[in-house]
Amino acid sequence: MPRFPKWKKALRNAGAVLGVAMLGIVPYSAEAQKAKKIGSLAAFKLGLTSQNANPTSRTSEVGFTLVTSGSNLNAKINAHKVDGSIEHFIGSVSGSPSSTVFFHFKDGKVEGKAVLLKEKKSYEYSTNTLGEVEVKEADIHDVVCVDYKANSAAPAQTTAAPAPPAGSYVYNLQSLPGSQNVLKLDFDGEYVVSSAWNGGNPINALPYDITEAGVVEAWEIISEDFRAFNINVTTSEAIFQAAPKYSRMKCIFTPTNTAAPNYGGVAYIGSFQWNDDTPCWVFNGGSKVGAETGSHELGHVMGLGHDGRTSPVEEYYGGTATWAPIMGYSYYSEPGHWSKGEYANANNTEDDIAIIASMPASTTTTVGFRTDEAGSTSGTSKLLVTNASGVIDAVQNIGIITSRTDVDVYRFTSTGGAVNITVSATIPAHANLDVILTLKNSAGTTVASANPTSSMDASVSATLAAGTYYLFIDGTGLGDPVGIGYSDYSSIGRYKITGNINSTTTCLVNETTPASTQFVVRNAWHDEASGSGVSNESGALKVVHRAYGNSDLWVLETGKTFSVTNGQVYNIKFDFKDFAAKPVTNVQVGFATGINTGGTAPNLVGAVATFPSGYSSSSFTTKSVNITSTYTGTVFLAVRLNWGAQPTVQISDYIKNLKVCVGSGAQSKYDFLEEEVAANGLLVSPNPSESEFQTLVQKDVALINIADLQGRSVYSKTDLAKDASFSFGTQLGAGIYMVQVRYVDGTQESFKIVKSK
Repeated sequence: MPRFPKWKKALRNAGAVLGVAMLGIVPYSAEAQKAKKIGSLAAFKLGLTSQNANPTSRTSEVGFTLVTSGSNLNAKINAHKVDGSIEHFIGSVSGSPSSTVFFHFKDGKVEGKAVLLKEKKSYEYSTNTLGEVEVKEADIHDVVCVDYKANSAAPAQTTAAPAPPAGSYVYNLQSLPGSQNVLKLDFDGEYVVSSAWNGGNPINALPYDITEAGVVEAWEIISEDFRAFNINVTTSEAIFQAAPKYSRMKCIFTPTNTAAPNYGGVAYIGSFQWNDDTPCWVFNGGSKVGAETGSHELGHVMGLGHDGRTSPVEEYYGGTATWAPIMGYSYYSEPGHWSKGEYANANNTEDDIAIIASMPASTTTTVGFRTDEAGSTSGTSKLLVTNASGVIDAVQNIGIITSRTDVDVYRFTSTGGAVNITVSATIPAHANLDVILTLKNSAGTTVASANPTSSMDASVSATLAAGTYYLFIDGTGLGDPVGIGYSDYSSIGRYKITGNINSTTTCLVNETTPASTQFVVRNAWHDEASGSGVSNESGALKVVHRAYGNSDLWVLETGKTFSVTNGQVYNIKFDFKDFAAKPVTNVQVGFATGINTGGTAPNLVGAVATFPSGYSSSSFTTKSVNITSTYTGTVFLAVRLNWGAQPTVQISDYIKNLKVCVGSGAQSKYDFLEEEVAANGLLVSPNPSESEFQTLVQKDVALINIADLQGRSVYSKTDLAKDASFSFGTQLGAGIYMVQVRYVDGTQESFKIVKSK
């Protein structure tokens, strides 16, 4: 059984030893940590198997002597099982309620523990280099959550609770679909056998007394606490079962407190990596108190210790009116934060966030953080999505601050006028993120900022000159963490952006293939191979192919010229058809100063965007690109397609739909999501789609999950081999969905799809 890392133990115990020493109490001593030799591995195992002559017996009083580093104890084995190459013995200590003894034999070694909750004692068993079994006393606080406060306002439940019925949508909630790291919240009762609880005897846990709304609230609180990490907090049993055993944990919400009577909840420290589905437990009732207890116990399974104080001496610190540490108890405060002991008289300075992120999630990986969805500088900023009237779309502008150093930057272009922008938590009743907001112009000068002390949200308003602007979103603290405030250490979580931007929109080309009176495509290159002139066919996308080397350029004319001004953003959307049989090495989009009928191609001026990045000859996709021009003058939009060879085809074989709009307010109801169409594993087309989506798998897939914006799974598929194809979507209603893909090689990706009808 994995033991608590020594460096974490040292950090946590340093303050605790000082506090108890001041009271004259003898703390957990170095003497107690000395290992005591028991004997050979064979003799030790023989003692267990002799007592366990009848492994199916649950009532035999036959026991064995459990040797400890102190007094020996009478114990018995209640459960024996073999799981692959590991043999497990689970039992209890006679006369010690809620005690559990468990030993795991593998590869000629043994690891085990004896945990006596009532006596606050714990012993660790291991094999030394000589093959001898040793035992030493372990600090109980390094092994299990001890004496977590029971909520007196929620009396013990004795009959089955009216939990949400089977099939309810609340049993399919997910905070990060596709992640292999899964924390499952279990509210509908469980029958637990042969775990490291109750001496290996069964626990028939009753359902939790909670409504559907209560389940959603509890899930939201815990999801927000774990939002920064690469972890899927879910209520789905199917998602839990599909995750690797090494990287999943079930937290059972129940009034059945057999595992730890009179506790509010209980968990083994670091048990996320035990690889044996040992659950943790929540006994406290109520969606808020139960959820805070759940985050506390799940913090333990990720390796965290308790947050208390040295003066007054207490194992659990309840925080202040404005803040509380999750690993203390955060029932009565908002927000509840992970901590690194920045408050006064802290007994534990371990870095909660770093420990969770570094928890092993396989033999070679750790949990880690979510992928950052927005860059931290103006140059890596994300486009702020608005509609044609300049109203900011709250659904499409959602992000996550993952650490105290994470800053998310969004850009927009205003034609001048008033702007009003608010950044707020997506679950305002239980937010962890305290927002500080800064609006800067293209020169980096601050135009407006907000850091209110009376609210965790932040808003900025200003009257702007025409130009491009950048919105900086960061987490901040409140007051002094040594007093009654908190720092920005755990001011992290999910936010949404709302408001409006004064802008105008000019759409040069429609979404659907335009009529000939609206649109002319001109081949701007001379056919050098044949020496013939350029064919300029009027009509919608009807230009005969003319090659110039292995590259072609068409100028797209809208029937009128338009002026490109410095800094203007052009939102350009292409819907390409599948051209697997027509190899294209890349596509570029830019501006041309005119239509050339001679033997050379016109130069592209201003910014040029390669579309899409990493283009492959067998891909098909829908993609939006954005060009910020650095050229001033009258231009035409130009598209360049590059081939490895010269096929004789028409441009209409490539471009299906096209939309070109000028200005930050150019988006239609579903355009320009900056959707991350899968670059190297799963291709989806068309996107958006009115009916169904076509897919092509390019890497072996372990799991595909599609969820709505409430986190509810609406479609899933498992075990797809490379080159597989399938379609889906006819069962989906109109809206935006998140696709999460986990590949067999351990990599994963996510992107948006849009069902337009």
